[in-house]
Amino acid sequence: MTYADPARCPGCGAPATGAPVCPRCGVELTGQLARDLLAHLAESDRLLAQMRSEADVRRRGRTGSVDTAPGAAAPGAAAPGVAAPGVAPRAGAAAPPGAWQPAWQPRAPEPSGARGPSVGSVLLVLGALCLVVAAFVFVAISWSVLSEAGRTAVLAGVLLAVGSAAAWSTRRRLRGTSEALWTVALAVAALEIGLADQAGVLGLDRVDGAAVAVAGSVVVGLAAAGVALWSRRVAPTVVSAQVAIGLAVLVAGLALPAAVEVEPTWVGTPVALLAALVMVGLVVLGLEVAAWSSAAALAVLESVAWLTLVVGLLSEPDLREHWSGPVGAMLVVQAVAALGVAWLVSRVLARHPGVVLSAQSLATLLAVVTVALLVVTPAGASGIDAAVVSWVLLPVGVALLGHVVHGGWGIGVRVAVVPVALGLVAGLAELALSLVEALARAWSPWFEAGVGQRFDTRYGLETWVAVWLLLGLAALLLTVAAWRFRAAVVLPLTLRTLAAALLPVTVGVLLVVIGAPVLVVALVAVIAGVVFGVVGAAGLVGEEPRIRTAWVSAGVVMVGVGALLPLGSAWASAITWSVGAVGLAAVAVAARPGAVRRVVVGGAALLAIAAVPAFAGALGAPVPWIAAAAGAAAALVVVSAQVRGIAADVRESGEFVGWSGSGAVIAGALVAGPVAASAALTAVGAGAVVTGLVARDRRPAALAGSVLLGVAYVLRLAAAGVDVVEVYTAPFAVALLVAGGVVMARRPGSRTSVVLLPGLVLATLPSLPGALEDPVGLRGLLLAAGSVAILVLGVVARWQAPFVVGSVLVTILVLRQVGPFLADVPRWIPLSVLGVALLAVGATWEARVSDARATAAYVRRLR
Repeated sequence: MTYADPARCPGCGAPATGAPVCPRCGVELTGQLARDLLAHLAESDRLLAQMRSEADVRRRGRTGSVDTAPGAAAPGAAAPGVAAPGVAPRAGAAAPPGAWQPAWQPRAPEPSGARGPSVGSVLLVLGALCLVVAAFVFVAISWSVLSEAGRTAVLAGVLLAVGSAAAWSTRRRLRGTSEALWTVALAVAALEIGLADQAGVLGLDRVDGAAVAVAGSVVVGLAAAGVALWSRRVAPTVVSAQVAIGLAVLVAGLALPAAVEVEPTWVGTPVALLAALVMVGLVVLGLEVAAWSSAAALAVLESVAWLTLVVGLLSEPDLREHWSGPVGAMLVVQAVAALGVAWLVSRVLARHPGVVLSAQSLATLLAVVTVALLVVTPAGASGIDAAVVSWVLLPVGVALLGHVVHGGWGIGVRVAVVPVALGLVAGLAELALSLVEALARAWSPWFEAGVGQRFDTRYGLETWVAVWLLLGLAALLLTVAAWRFRAAVVLPLTLRTLAAALLPVTVGVLLVVIGAPVLVVALVAVIAGVVFGVVGAAGLVGEEPRIRTAWVSAGVVMVGVGALLPLGSAWASAITWSVGAVGLAAVAVAARPGAVRRVVVGGAALLAIAAVPAFAGALGAPVPWIAAAAGAAAALVVVSAQVRGIAADVRESGEFVGWSGSGAVIAGALVAGPVAASAALTAVGAGAVVTGLVARDRRPAALAGSVLLGVAYVLRLAAAGVDVVEVYTAPFAVALLVAGGVVMARRPGSRTSVVLLPGLVLATLPSLPGALEDPVGLRGLLLAAGSVAILVLGVVARWQAPFVVGSVLVTILVLRQVGPFLADVPRWIPLSVLGVALLAVGATWEARVSDARATAAYVRRLR
């Protein structure tokens, strides 16, 4: 006996004839659900066969084994490729020659490996978050009206209920549910400690708030550690509890200076050392996640201590006072203490390389940044020239040091390049702001300046500062790119490409500083981008695909920046965009098929579409004509993508940009007014109809174009002052519906989504805006009644188009009716309902997926 039999219906056992639905019982034999069922049944047969095999072994052990000749098959074994009696073939196994493959054959099992978080686990986390927020809102509303006994009872009851549910789910090995519930329990415990302090429960109001925070953090941290250690004995360790330990360490460390009434400047280092000891203890206990979360808390505490010391450091601009004053001394003490702790951790916890690596990196980072602070601060006090020089020399020097130091210490030096380079970043940011200010002056107003417009240089940018900063950035990028990267190959290539791209950027910045014409700067950027793209696409910098991709990407970015510069002049924009479109087209010709060429073709199509209305605007055409020109350009791109023999990637990119540009043009035209919208819709609709006619695999585009032309007709009527547009659209809708009915009667295999959908849309869509504006008016009532009638027709007649159109319209109208009432509901009620719903859906995710698949299959089966 076997459970899995692909040749028979799993519901009634009738022979499977190849039909998608069993003719006897109506069970669906196709689709994912049927494949999953057969896979489970095959697995059941395999397990049963294994149990029978073990029983045979035990029986032979009692009666004596049967000898077989070498190479002979065991008794009862089947021939190769044929399933043994009582054993169904496993999912994905090859069928014997000549076997019939049923439509509901199970899919092969997916290869094992690391998987990301499932949808069910994500829903559980969101549900837990909603419940926590709802608890906060509920307590904030009702806390003031409860007595002290009531408050205590509420606190204890909630914590006991959530903790019991979390413990039960942990014992049942419900991983996602237990993680969510323990998160809620620990969050509720922390919330209750704060509420007890405010309400004065157990005399906590007489204790300092910082001391309560420290004690509460210790209690919550110990409870979380207990949960993590206990759960490891009965199930996989609760990760959320270990993360809570790190949060408790962080809160306790932040509140400890105020609790002991000591200046944060002096207590920051001891607190960080205490957190480091806690991290070491957690590693000894085997709580690796808690150790890493405590390490993150340690990093935050060190950052807070550093910020406190830096504020004091900036108040003493003299270098001698830095070394002799208390702030400088504490900085040095912090750096030395961090290095000492890292050395101790590397000795004691050598079997935990991750912790050792983190400690060494953090200690080296603090030491390097300490030296940088003690150098940059007096340099900045000496003047802007010394500051700018130090902004470049320090990060380059630290980057060179990264070539010498290795291991965890070297990682700290390399990471220190980021904070040390903040001065350089600040200088570049100031340069960027100056350029943006000049660009804003050039953009104001848009498309109204002449072709000879120049950049305004009144912002006072010094030329040598711009050149020094850009060259320093290039030197830093080249130095970092020369590091030894174990696995990362893209990063050094990207850095070298950026360093090379800084040459035309420097030229462009110098042109802006001297007040060159905007068109000249834009053309320099575009031409430089095209050169970069052609050099990369042609392989002149090497045949390595990553190098080619990096250069082409840099070129596309340059062309994009150049296209944004001349927005203040219509003529300059039109000329720049035309040159950019032609240049990117040349890059596309030289590029190889793939994602890079898709991007290049898309950029060329986008600039070509934008250049047409720019020329129309420069010539003084009215807004409707500009909208029509933009729509025609977008439609022409789509039609051009249908040329016979065009590459697949070029066609896909051109169609994507063309349709996206059509949508953008229509959206902008709708803002401009109904006349412009009607013109844009007419151009786009005509292009869609032509696309559907010239390309066989794009026939639905003709249907969509017809709908767009109908909408354009409606908008034109609205622009002419017609209030009841249904009078002009209803005859066409009736004609389409009658024609569709005739086609369905003569062609039984026709789909309603093709023959009835245009008429249904034209009959209902013109009335929807008025119904949404006045849902209780005559138009709204008639549309609601018609939508319900259409939905009923789709359900009764099993027609897809009426079912979908009626469902969408009924949903929209119902949401419009209930929307005003939801604003009056208390905020915690929707949050609670949403949290419970998410938890329920997450806990039963597989069943909900099956329901969704069944619904989708039902809609697909409709005519």
